[in-house]
Amino acid sequence: MKSINRLRWVALGAALFLSINLVSSGVPLSWLTDNKAIATPPVNPISSIVILAEDGVLKSDVAPGFSQNSFNSHNFTARAGQSVTITAESSDFVPVLILLDPQGKNIAVSRQVNRNQFQSELNITLPQNGVYTLQVAGANSAVQSGKYSLKIANLEPLSVSTGNQKPTPKVENENKLQNLEEEFKRSERFTLLAQADQFFQGGNKAKAEQLYRQVKRPFELEKNSQILQPITNPKQLIPEGQSLWMQSQAVWKETSDPSSLQKFVQQYPEFIPGHLLLAEAYKQQHKTEQSLNVLEQATSLFPDSYELIIAQVQALEADKKYLEASIAARQFTLIQPEHPQTPALTESADKNLKKFQGRLEGQMVRRGILGTAVRVGGCVLLGGCNPVGAIVGEGVKMGTLLVQGESGIGNEIAGMYKRELPIVQEGEIVDYVNELGNKVAKYMGRNDFKYEFYVVEDEALNAFALPGGKVFVNTGAILKTNSEAELAGLLAHEVSHAVLSHGFKQVITNNVYNNLGEIVNAALNNTVPIGNIIANLINLDYNRDQERQADLVGTRVLATSGYAADGLHNLMITLAEQKGSKGGTSFFSSHPATNERVAYIEELIQRNGYNRYAFEGVEKHAKIQEKITAL
Repeated sequence: MKSINRLRWVALGAALFLSINLVSSGVPLSWLTDNKAIATPPVNPISSIVILAEDGVLKSDVAPGFSQNSFNSHNFTARAGQSVTITAESSDFVPVLILLDPQGKNIAVSRQVNRNQFQSELNITLPQNGVYTLQVAGANSAVQSGKYSLKIANLEPLSVSTGNQKPTPKVENENKLQNLEEEFKRSERFTLLAQADQFFQGGNKAKAEQLYRQVKRPFELEKNSQILQPITNPKQLIPEGQSLWMQSQAVWKETSDPSSLQKFVQQYPEFIPGHLLLAEAYKQQHKTEQSLNVLEQATSLFPDSYELIIAQVQALEADKKYLEASIAARQFTLIQPEHPQTPALTESADKNLKKFQGRLEGQMVRRGILGTAVRVGGCVLLGGCNPVGAIVGEGVKMGTLLVQGESGIGNEIAGMYKRELPIVQEGEIVDYVNELGNKVAKYMGRNDFKYEFYVVEDEALNAFALPGGKVFVNTGAILKTNSEAELAGLLAHEVSHAVLSHGFKQVITNNVYNNLGEIVNAALNNTVPIGNIIANLINLDYNRDQERQADLVGTRVLATSGYAADGLHNLMITLAEQKGSKGGTSFFSSHPATNERVAYIEELIQRNGYNRYAFEGVEKHAKIQEKITAL
């Protein structure tokens, strides 16, 4: 795996290559498109690349050092051992250059190059990594203010040509140049983000935002919105829609046939009352499943609609689907934490979960199997049992886990995976992931979960969450994300799947059991598919609506936790780039990063006013990446 140091200091290689092939040989920059051959460069012992070029105006007429207003300051990032030359020219005054190290200590002062010219120069080999400050002041002369130009160039020795070297093939040069240019851009991006992070953490968020904006492209407002805007008043419909709404109601009342309402909903899905009336029409025909399907589809379109959620919860309760009712109510509370009805729905979620657990436990007691769960389940855990007993124990154990709920299932499966997977034990890596994970988890609103984060030594960009808040993330995901904000976005997205009960819901509803009786019968008949359930949880393909819910909650939590709100968005772009590459498809296959989805997250950020220009965290992330490469 690549060392992160190569990314940090690739400017050195870029300077060398570009200077040999472009500067020394006299080849113009238009060569990049002309594809002309490169001549062997002449001997040139020193090359330079400009790392800062700025113009300024010094307004003070006070001699340097007397006040904060006597100089202008310019910042640049450099490394230990880097040689630079700094020049300042003016037609108005003699500039004085004062260089401060990252701790603010004066380490060098410029000399005047020519007494007859207003030009000063400073050459120095820098002592340490960090952000240096260059102060520009006026010399103690009659004029100490005016316009000036400042340039900082990086000096590096060049290799000497023997004259016998064969010209490098054009294609090889083009590839090398392209790679160096790309890595130089990444290095430049890293430097700017590191500097912005320092300003952000130091409280200078305005300066930090300026630098973040230099790196991040502005979002483009989509012509076609990815977020459907709900309508609740018929007068908000277009005239044709209002007319069709009245006709559909009239036909249904006259014939009791919901097909007219169904056509209306298909044509105007943004109209909330249409979904509610269609669900009611199916209910009156005793078509419970169709009614529930209508509400499920509607809440997927509008997860923040209280009218739809309360109708869905009540319909699920009436059908005695208490677990699904609990999950539906809790999802709304996570998506709309500030809604006035959130406390009532939280209470409803808790009540329905207890009803589900009580009914399951009651049926197991009536069947006479709950009392044997500990004995048989313990037999399975301790080993030494006959195969038939083990199968029975597995079935009963699954029943008891369902009684315990999400945390019970998550704990059990997490234990299995901790024993089977190559879990990273290196303290700094583990602490880093736990710090990020818990930072986003505390805003998730599920205090009934005990969140745990594990790092798996695997180069694939992959992560998954188990019910109850158990999250596994590969080292490959850490290496292929570009900052703390991106990794936090990944963790926030995975935790969102857990707190929204996506995996747990599919355990119950995804062709495993149709009702509580089947769970109990499976335990009695030794057919409970616990192995299949575990496999389904790990290889879970989330549907489009579940991904949107997790994107919505994850992005909101990421912004709330103080990270750049586009961390998850940038991760999606990284995923798209990884598609089809080695080790890059596992997460992508179950979390498709489509253009539509990227646009949807962009719109979420813009509509809600989330801050893209907050902390990125590139330096610590790079250090952790170096730790991982050393494993």
